[in-house]
Amino acid sequence: MPNTVQILEGYWREHPAWFGRPYGEYLHLGANQELLRLLLVGVELGEESRILDLSCALGGNARWLCSIYGASVDGVDAFKPAVLAARQLAKANALGEKCRFIVGKVEELPFSGAIFDLAVTSEGDANLSEVARVLKPGGWFAGTGVAASGIEPFRKSLAEVGLETDKLVDVTDYALAFYRAKEQEAKLLVAEGLMREQDMHALQMHTVDLYEAGGAAHVMFRARRE
Repeated sequence: MPNTVQILEGYWREHPAWFGRPYGEYLHLGANQELLRLLLVGVELGEESRILDLSCALGGNARWLCSIYGASVDGVDAFKPAVLAARQLAKANALGEKCRFIVGKVEELPFSGAIFDLAVTSEGDANLSEVARVLKPGGWFAGTGVAASGIEPFRKSLAEVGLETDKLVDVTDYALAFYRAKEQEAKLLVAEGLMREQDMHALQMHTVDLYEAGGAAHVMFRARRE
């Protein structure tokens, strides 16, 4: 059975993308779990908890949550190859029984209502009504994402579906610094033939260019279902 490194190497060879090698297996802001760790301070989780990882990609956050808390984690993503790789990675880490990954859309989650204690996202592209539907009363929704219309409209959109904001932090400066660093890393990879030039240009367009033009605010948030 291939190990974690071999699975990831095979995946990125077959599916090169601008959000690939410079970001590693987590694919999102921070490229690790430290922002998620900050958001979960004070949230009680354990082996009986059930967690939903929205747009889970390769399942890095799901495996981390399962490993740290012993919780059961369901990951959903629309890209089938990523879901298949996530399953392989969970199995390689002996987490296959507690980390489950399915192909699905965040716009219409394939789960019954009120079953999750926590839902997490690193993209902020979730359907908030669907998140509220699948969370138990008192369940948490936490993550990071782009607040295209600003901080207060983002807070209002959470409230409209019954999610009461507990924490909302503007991390735009951090996001821009992070993306600038990844832009430089991408240039080094392109120079050595380890990344396609078109992917580097896409990375610049979707991250550094967008933020420098003032077209995006990035937030770290936590909310609770009423």
